[in-house]
Amino acid sequence: MNLNAHTATLKIKLSETLLLRFKERVAAQNISRNGYVAQTLHYGLQENGGLDDLQPSASTEAPDVYLSAQVPMGLRNSLLQHSDRLGYNAASFCGLLLARHFERHPRDPRELPVLYPIDLTLSDNGELDEDELQAILERHGAKLLAGVSPVFMANWFFNRFRSRIKRIKSRDAEVSFSANYMKELLGKLTKRG
Repeated sequence: MNLNAHTATLKIKLSETLLLRFKERVAAQNISRNGYVAQTLHYGLQENGGLDDLQPSASTEAPDVYLSAQVPMGLRNSLLQHSDRLGYNAASFCGLLLARHFERHPRDPRELPVLYPIDLTLSDNGELDEDELQAILERHGAKLLAGVSPVFMANWFFNRFRSRIKRIKSRDAEVSFSANYMKELLGKLTKRG
């Protein structure tokens, strides 16, 4: 997928209630507003169930609010294409996608913080640099490992990402992405601390 890193402004149309929920989630994830918008909208595009079921929510008396965020140009272009295909303006589409995320996930999914950075660093042929993967896991691994064993998380991680990641490129060699590879990597992360 390899979304490019050049950023552009994205407007998102939300109700005041959704804006409050958005602010709560940003605070809970301890992430920037831009980062949360990017990872959540990216996740919404990847999620099972497709986008064709997006429906405008019932209108409320409260006025809509427009939230601005800086997102990578590749993500913005993908959102614009989907919104155009479905017949929404981009701000409404992004608001619906965010609302659907909050509705489907009372708490943010465990993989939310890692999916987007992995897709950003993943090459188009499914190759991921080992150092980049380790940096992502060091940044977000505590959330992934919270309350579960490294073996369980390695299997879960492999199953969640095996359709995206084919090979891991290390300094020494290129290895196939596998559950055993993840067990080794997460085991080292757990021992360090």
